[in-house]
Amino acid sequence: MNKTDELGPVVEMEATRYSADGVSPVEVNVPTEVPVTIVANDTEVATLMCTPTDLPHLVLGFLFSAGVIRSKEELGACRVDPVRWVAECELSRDPDVELLNRRVYTSGCGKGVMFANVAELAARRPLTTALTVTSRQIDRLASALQGASPLYRRTRGIHTAALSEAGSLPTAWFDDVGRHNAVDKAIGHGLAEGTDLGACVLLSSGRTSSEILHKARRAGIPVVMSRSVPTHQSVLRARDMGVTLIGRAKGKGFVVYAHAERVVPATPSSGSPDR
Repeated sequence: MNKTDELGPVVEMEATRYSADGVSPVEVNVPTEVPVTIVANDTEVATLMCTPTDLPHLVLGFLFSAGVIRSKEELGACRVDPVRWVAECELSRDPDVELLNRRVYTSGCGKGVMFANVAELAARRPLTTALTVTSRQIDRLASALQGASPLYRRTRGIHTAALSEAGSLPTAWFDDVGRHNAVDKAIGHGLAEGTDLGACVLLSSGRTSSEILHKARRAGIPVVMSRSVPTHQSVLRARDMGVTLIGRAKGKGFVVYAHAERVVPATPSSGSPDR
């Protein structure tokens, strides 16, 4: 067992509960948060405040989503030091120092970060795909997302993300204190597994703000679904980028804010079960 495992995703802490019955001491579960600094070819890229699980997937997903690497093949060895919380990565080419100086701090939990050229490149060419999903599949995915995270049930302070291939139930779910980190973990896992991201739906428990949308577009993911609502910027950009943007998905209906043509509505006579 390494120190990452010893720390774990949850920490028990003492607190005081106030209720109609009075005041009492309690033991509570709170989600772990650590600062992980990503260093690529001896150049510091970013420090992410995150949950210390699935860190190799987080690093891969973040470097790809941020535009530091163009494919998983550009990332070689990556060693995470759980004492200093440093992820030392070997890249096939040095990161662009000028790019690293153009950071955009986003509305992500804690302080999200992306790089300016990601937003510029993502807006240039709308995403095209033949992928469609049914409204029943979206409801099923939303219901699965709601109960997917035991860690959320323990702490009530965790975000969850996953990739659904062509509307099927995900085989892996990823948790983090930051919704953007959870998305990077899901994307990183997809890259590592060689998943066809162009045939995927990105599921997220958190608000879809512009940085989440840019991560999806960067990965070529055509459908983004959340239990929460998008920001107005993400709606406008989704329409320009060709990304189907779904919000308020809780298993009993949802709202499509952009590119509804990819969502096939259920019909009363449709009796065949979705995958």
